[in-house]
Amino acid sequence: MKNGFLKLANVTPRVYLGSVCDNIKEIKKALKNIDADIVTFPELAVTGYSLGDLFYASDIINEAEVAIKDFLSTNKFNGIVIMGAPVKIDNALYNCALVIQKDVILGIVPKTFLPNFGEFREKRWFKSDYDFDSVIYADLEVPFGNIKFIDEYNKVKFGVEICYDMFAPISMSSIYAINGCNMIFNIAASDEVVGKDSSRRSFIQSKSKECCAIYSYTSTGLTDSTSTCIFGGARVVAANGKLLNSAELYKMDTNIMYTICDIDKINYARDRFIALNDSIGVVDTYIQTVFFTLPEKEYLPAIDQTPYVPKENIKESFETIANILELALARRIEVTNSKTVVVGISGGLDSTLTLLTAYKAFKRLKKDVKDIIAITMPGLGTSTRTKTNADVLMETLGVTRREISIEKAVLGHFKDINHDENDINVTYENAQARIRTLILMNVANDNGGIVLGTGDMSEIALGWATYNGDQMSMYNTNCNIPKTLVRFMVKAYADYEFKNCKDTLYDIIDTPISPELNKDQKTEDSVGKYEINDFILYNYLENGYTTDKISYLLEKAFDIDSSSYIKNFFNRFYSQQFKREASPDGVRVFDMALDPRSGFVMPSDVVRRIK
Repeated sequence: MKNGFLKLANVTPRVYLGSVCDNIKEIKKALKNIDADIVTFPELAVTGYSLGDLFYASDIINEAEVAIKDFLSTNKFNGIVIMGAPVKIDNALYNCALVIQKDVILGIVPKTFLPNFGEFREKRWFKSDYDFDSVIYADLEVPFGNIKFIDEYNKVKFGVEICYDMFAPISMSSIYAINGCNMIFNIAASDEVVGKDSSRRSFIQSKSKECCAIYSYTSTGLTDSTSTCIFGGARVVAANGKLLNSAELYKMDTNIMYTICDIDKINYARDRFIALNDSIGVVDTYIQTVFFTLPEKEYLPAIDQTPYVPKENIKESFETIANILELALARRIEVTNSKTVVVGISGGLDSTLTLLTAYKAFKRLKKDVKDIIAITMPGLGTSTRTKTNADVLMETLGVTRREISIEKAVLGHFKDINHDENDINVTYENAQARIRTLILMNVANDNGGIVLGTGDMSEIALGWATYNGDQMSMYNTNCNIPKTLVRFMVKAYADYEFKNCKDTLYDIIDTPISPELNKDQKTEDSVGKYEINDFILYNYLENGYTTDKISYLLEKAFDIDSSSYIKNFFNRFYSQQFKREASPDGVRVFDMALDPRSGFVMPSDVVRRIK
């Protein structure tokens, strides 16, 4: 694999019940045009699942073995092929998955749990108990039983279970996951009844979450059906609870579903899933190990440029995030017995989201929104556009408005510290931020309230905040909301909640991001585009990607030279931990946060530079 991406092909072939020769031809035909690393065919694909008592027919079972020999002798596919076939050992017949690479059967995995109810009568024909580790099949000595297949680079470790195995109280997939497998393949014959498709998909998602693995499911299709039941050709791939792909049902001809999976992402998730390590030894099941090598190929999934921003169920996602922010703030107001909250309003995105969150929290608490004290503090770089938007927003919401210019205080402070007011340096900027924070804190003290911070997760990651200035507050509602999500939330509030000030909110969204500490200052001129910084942050925190992989994805997603962005982001990220260590708390929205109390932990003394 290149860059940790693996391509799967889930194939539901046209089945010719009882015609082994035709089934193998169909499998070969499908493989001829497939470009993937691992290909799965359904349960008993070599013969068809619905043979009934024809499974007693020795000629069909023998034909299956001969057909496998022929397949091995002509197979040109370099990757892994997993297919279902009946395998007879001595006088016992097993429902098996054959794991094949080129002319070698890497292993044969028998079905463990045989359904024997309703339309399923597998115990009539098959057995599941055995006491051997290898068999002679297709003139080869082949490992037999529960097997963990591992590629030579140790990134891919997979196990195979068959259909009903997944429903056992202690399933083989769970046992494989405990023993290190990050991928589970299930080849199945799953018939269709009302409601089964959605419940099956949900179960597979749940199973992938339980195993913290990629779970790939491939079922037989329409041409394996009989008068008793219909098979729909269900194919589902999920990873750690998230649905990656699912196929349309009821295709008559051979149908292929492709999915690109991220092995690095699932391995990172497994590293953080403590329950897996704690489960080792809970179930004592013997598992063999077989090694294989995948040819190096480069696959690239569709890349989301704004991974923090919801793309599906947009209103529901907005409401979930809004509920978290509003209820967490309401709880903080309640437990601190605060009469008021104080917010510095700039007319920018972050302070707007904080103000909207505060307004909604007060409504939930049935408190008078006049007890929200919103303060504009025009400074040396304040623009007319942002001040106007701030004023309109405060007036529309009906909160208490105050305007306190900081120009006189800042210029006086410059004299006190002997700083030339024409020297627009870091002192010129930070002095304004700290005076604003001083005003907010003292107004809060004077009115029995708390100061709400406005700095977002992207700024916190980059250290784009003045230490003991806008970095400080008594509670920060935005601390785990990245800038791209702040924009999403403000837009959603405008669309769903605050239609009476929609035009103002939309103009705030369109306003260039700036702390306005000097004239015509634009944040992205200094730190780079927030879409790109959030992309890096997400893939580093949530996916655990290396800088090389992030750089590769950046160039593919944004068509840019990534080196300057990688260098800028990580050098700022590593050097600014001291600000995060001293930051106010706030509610967590994603699995990973930068809050050192419940999220990313790193000492401030790290010396690490990206060159």
